[in-house]
Amino acid sequence: MSVDFSVDLISDLNLSESDVFTWTEKASSLFCIVAGNVSDDLGVLERTLDHLSDCYHGVFFIDGSLEHLNLEDYETRTAEIKKVCDSLNNVVYLHNHIVILNNIAFVGSNGWYGNRRSRNSVDDEDYIVGYRTADIAYLSNSIKRLQYNAEVKRIILVTNSMPSKKIAFNSPLVDLPSELHPTLSLIFDEVHKVSKWLFGTSDISVDVTIGNIKYVNNPRDPNLIYWPKRIEV
Repeated sequence: MSVDFSVDLISDLNLSESDVFTWTEKASSLFCIVAGNVSDDLGVLERTLDHLSDCYHGVFFIDGSLEHLNLEDYETRTAEIKKVCDSLNNVVYLHNHIVILNNIAFVGSNGWYGNRRSRNSVDDEDYIVGYRTADIAYLSNSIKRLQYNAEVKRIILVTNSMPSKKIAFNSPLVDLPSELHPTLSLIFDEVHKVSKWLFGTSDISVDVTIGNIKYVNNPRDPNLIYWPKRIEV
């Protein structure tokens, strides 16, 4: 029997070496989702995730575009991020790794949709399309496999990128010309197990239900005190 519980959603901290990040007494749930864009510095990423692991029973992390400034070294970088996460207590790297907790499956990928476009060179675009295609395939295959898994009652999708153009809500910082978007994977959700899609990147706060799925983010405004967004899952 599944038991309802909550997770805290965090993303887009965009920390540098000089930033002081403190999360003590901010946690409102036992678990948190970190939807990418923590830092381009692996040391800062490790320090931040380590601190969050002291605040939560479990930290589920997916990398964002900020963690991948050099797209040619993508595979090497994901291996380095995995090594960082594996070295920390209570931290799980969701890249190619599904977590099932209380009959809920957490499936994560970067997504590569709408994040980085303004910073890319023309040469980078081929990499992004390739990575986006691979991530959509991963989400699709994961959703398909979990449809008739008796242990899984609901699926929570986690991406750093926005799920699709319809979630952008005319953000002035978002350019989404491609029709190759992560929500294409939902065609495999035959029995409607996907209940929420948690994401990062967007500068506009989103909390909307489209169809049977609730789309939620928690963008950080550097000019305001940042708090987690509690998500009942």
